[in-house]
Amino acid sequence: MSDDELRTFLMPPADFSTFLDKIERINETTNLPKRPVSLDWRTKGAVTRVKDQGTCGASYAFAATACVESLIAIRGYGLQEKSEQ
Repeated sequence: MSDDELRTFLMPPADFSTFLDKIERINETTNLPKRPVSLDWRTKGAVTRVKDQGTCGASYAFAATACVESLIAIRGYGLQEKSEQ
């Protein structure tokens, strides 16, 4: 690929004003379904039990694991407890 081809196909335009004029503006909220005022994932069976990290200090691992566990349940694969290790 030549330098000109690279600039044409992969690089952003040098003048964004003409580029932005060509973009169709979309109101992204018009076609969204109504959301509930609140949602408690515990009532949906998508949250595992509270875990005690003790003196581990790896709260990031517990938080990330909880997110993965909930996502698995929300996607329809059932509630599964995973290890933080």
